Amino acid sequence: MKKWIAFLCAAAVMTGALAGCGAQSQQSSENGTTEQAATDASGDLSGLSDKFGAAVKQNEFEGVAYAAQNGEKLFESESGQGYNADTVYHIASLSKQFTAAAVLLLEEEGRLSVDDTLDKYFPDYSGGDTVKLHHLLCMRSGIADYTDAMLEGAYVPESIGVTADNSADENRAAMETWILENTTPAPDLNFTYSNTNYFLLAEVIEKVSGESYEDYINEKIISPLGMNSTGFGDTWNKTDLTVASGMGETKYAFVTYPAAAYGSGDMMSTAKDLTIWANEFINGKNKVLSDSIITKMTANYENAGYGYGVMLDENHGIVHHAGNLPPFTTYLSVDRETGFVLVLLDNAEDTSEKDVMQQMNKDYYAAKSA
Repeated sequence: MKKWIAFLCAAAVMTGALAGCGAQSQQSSENGTTEQAATDASGDLSGLSDKFGAAVKQNEFEGVAYAAQNGEKLFESESGQGYNADTVYHIASLSKQFTAAAVLLLEEEGRLSVDDTLDKYFPDYSGGDTVKLHHLLCMRSGIADYTDAMLEGAYVPESIGVTADNSADENRAAMETWILENTTPAPDLNFTYSNTNYFLLAEVIEKVSGESYEDYINEKIISPLGMNSTGFGDTWNKTDLTVASGMGETKYAFVTYPAAAYGSGDMMSTAKDLTIWANEFINGKNKVLSDSIITKMTANYENAGYGYGVMLDENHGIVHHAGNLPPFTTYLSVDRETGFVLVLLDNAEDTSEKDVMQQMNKDYYAAKSA
């Protein structure tokens, strides 16, 4: 679940300069799809769709690539299986930003504070009085990642009592027991990416809201934004939608375990719905999240390049994140100033998503600075 995160933390994949946005015109790309190209006094994007088509073709990318600007489609490519921007994918760690937003919505309602310590919600947790919800949100709790134990050497969630035959509640109970008995917080020493942080945050959301974590996010975010193709793997019931099948040796090795990615990577969505969500981060475009929440989510805590559930490229005003829930690989970025959104979704274990992501970002910034 963390290989994409390690890659993004280690590599500077965004290059170029920011520019504003402007008028759009219709254009066709190499791969036969139709997109809207945007132009601007500070940069010409008229050839961007062709470049994106070439990036998909040259990297033999078999997933779905989708780009938009201020809600208007720039580019769309279908996957090798005929999937498109309306196809539902497991979005893995992109789920974290929804969990973070839900915590901040509860804070805005006056029902919790990010300065609350964990012992308020888990009284028996040794060291819980030293770690705040803030530390969980920005990956500075020092709490060990439960997925490291589950995935040590192979996909073996049974190592911490999680099984494919258990209910979601049974697996959650097993994970919580393992976390509270086998991890000790060491807060604010450094940035350490840990899925455990967001498992615990989802539990806090339930304890505070009095409803399921899924229901709260549906009520406060998904439904108000009209993200009608978005939901949760453990409670997915939208039978009228096409859901991407996993491909490769690890096909559904992780997602078949109920609640195994609870709070940290359990959501499902489409490229179009993720674009609706990304628009919340565009300056002046947010409908559900207040300016205060956006500010907290996109702050660069301790200059680690991580906010609350999102990664940051402050040089370019970019908010982004990636996800890996084998065999699914995902990526979402938004240029807060220009409204440019890029979504990559893949369901194959052997993927070139990293390469096509780098190339498309490079092409975008080159076009904007031209």
